[in-house]
Amino acid sequence: MAYPWVTDLNQTFQNVYLTIASTRQDLNLPPLQPIASGSTANFLFGHEFVVTEHTAPRIIIVPIRGEFDFSATMPLGPITDDEKQQPRKPIYREWAVFQAWIWGDPGVPVDLTIPNGSYDFNSTYELRREFISAFYDTVTGGSFRPDSAEWVQDSDMNRYGRVYVLNFRVAVPVTQEAFLYLNYSTTSGDGGVEGHTAVTMHSPDGENPQVTGIVIIAPPK
Repeated sequence: MAYPWVTDLNQTFQNVYLTIASTRQDLNLPPLQPIASGSTANFLFGHEFVVTEHTAPRIIIVPIRGEFDFSATMPLGPITDDEKQQPRKPIYREWAVFQAWIWGDPGVPVDLTIPNGSYDFNSTYELRREFISAFYDTVTGGSFRPDSAEWVQDSDMNRYGRVYVLNFRVAVPVTQEAFLYLNYSTTSGDGGVEGHTAVTMHSPDGENPQVTGIVIIAPPK
């Protein structure tokens, strides 16, 4: 089923999560917590999990606020005097601001009453690197931006990694109408996903021919 979301942030975060999971596997590092796969593989969302879910390595995403500015749009001028035929376009841009609460790997040795500060620090920085790198590779250039960060430590007696809070933002367009996402295939060699679409082309003489065709989104190779 297609949903009229302009952007699917949940899918974006899931892609980032899966990229990090793959990277950690390649580097022979402990897997992200909670361990999950398929459609359930994603970060936990919400500040309530910051209090209860500390098993490391872990990243929790906390929505903070939104900041708006004008969105550059094309074309710059009207194509036709008929308002109903004006192109539907982004009218504003929201910078959706989040925090990523990052817990590094548990200290070594496992006895957490004797924390290994150097290991905690370095492993948390590595997870921060993986998160920023995965986000950078997932979204369009300029749509993701780290802002600032701080270290937070609630307890000096029993800690599961040192906590690093990264403030970042993601650009989300505000459009005049809802966009529908096309389904796409994730199975190599299955022929892709077929969908029908109609395209209205505006010519200089005012005529508006409609072209209907089939779009096939190819599967991954």
